[in-house]
Amino acid sequence: MRIGLILVILLSLAPFSSAGQYCHEDNCFTNRGYINLNEEDLYVYYNSLFTIGENWFVVFHVTGTDNDYDVDLSFEDGNSKSLTLPGGSSNYTDSVSFSGSTFASEKFDFNLHLTITQSQGGEVVANSTFKIDINKPSDDDMFYLWGGMTVFWVAIGAYVLYLSSQFRELNKKVERIEK
Repeated sequence: MRIGLILVILLSLAPFSSAGQYCHEDNCFTNRGYINLNEEDLYVYYNSLFTIGENWFVVFHVTGTDNDYDVDLSFEDGNSKSLTLPGGSSNYTDSVSFSGSTFASEKFDFNLHLTITQSQGGEVVANSTFKIDINKPSDDDMFYLWGGMTVFWVAIGAYVLYLSSQFRELNKKVERIEK
């Protein structure tokens, strides 16, 4: 019974995490860019803050296009991704994601180059540069320290209760022997 109670207490102190859904709506992003592609509208949505350890998205929304376009995103350190925006579609949305392990250190005003070319012919239609900040989140050490210390002291308390019950039983046995 006591072991079950201790187990319940320890499990209730364990940190729970929930995986949040990534939002691809335009109101979820801090920045919005507009590019005119030969009379066609392309909107680029992105957050200006890349937090290390979290996925980072760039979302493209084309209102209508007759041509296929190749989109190349490249950071100034060489990390890059590309995608194709197909022609013949209206209100087409696509995205590119960079994993949270893309960067390991903080950088500010880091350049993200966007190059859009026509798939047929390779003609550069648009070039743009976005500036983002790469942020390293604060450590969660204090959270885990407090959690670990709580488990430690609960274990010490449980051991003290166990020892006191053993001493009571031993004391009762000694009293019976003395009588």
